[in-house]
Amino acid sequence: MSFDPTVFAITPDMAVTVTPELAAAWLERNTGNRSLKPAKIAEYAEAMQRGEWDLTGEGVRFSSSGRLIDGQNRLHAVIRSGVSIRTFVFVGLADAAQMVMDSGTKRTPGDALQFAGYKSANHLAAVARSVIAYDTGALRATAGGGKPLTGPQAVAWANENHEDAYSALALARELPRIKSISTSMLAAAILILRRVDSEEADLFFKEVNERLVTSVGSPALVLSDRLDKAEANRETLRLSHYLCMIFRAWNAWRMGDTIQRLQAVKAGRALPIPDPF
Repeated sequence: MSFDPTVFAITPDMAVTVTPELAAAWLERNTGNRSLKPAKIAEYAEAMQRGEWDLTGEGVRFSSSGRLIDGQNRLHAVIRSGVSIRTFVFVGLADAAQMVMDSGTKRTPGDALQFAGYKSANHLAAVARSVIAYDTGALRATAGGGKPLTGPQAVAWANENHEDAYSALALARELPRIKSISTSMLAAAILILRRVDSEEADLFFKEVNERLVTSVGSPALVLSDRLDKAEANRETLRLSHYLCMIFRAWNAWRMGDTIQRLQAVKAGRALPIPDPF
């Protein structure tokens, strides 16, 4: 038996324009809901302001008793952003339906890149997140990894940088001795240092991997030993920690200096800048 979905379809013209004023009015019906998620509200609001909020099959949902049972964070984001969005609205649902909503798997930036046709999508998304966090200064204020990356941000970055990112990932996979740091984090560091000097960046990382220089105080050797120590001790290091040590070793290596030890940046401290000279 054939099935024609258009007979039963909910089409985009059935969507409602939700203004900040309408969002505020609907939120008056928000009783007995989960706690708000401030980080999500901020993330959604920023996406709305960037024009990245698209109409999907998701909607704002009200129960048969008139309660708002799904969409509170999105509505708060509309108010925060000051931007109107288009969304579907569902009414008359059972109050008990609230208990099983949002139980599916959330799509990731890697999923968005895969939908856009990119290979190694999860690795590419991880490189994008790391480099964007570095470029926007998010890693200079905290030891964290910056704000979550959205699918549209990942695709926009990949459209501009995928060739450089794939090349950096290829080199990272050829450096098996550089332990404790993930392939995507290492690729991000390679990409950043290649902006300074591509040939020297590749030579630097090959020296770290192959331990080509054995003299005491060699920055490449000290970095290699420090990463081995992190691996052996199962240290929990973030992206900013790794970049701090890599950049310090790189700066000393470029200047022909020796170093004795490498420490990760502490929370609140600025990362060293890769030496451009």
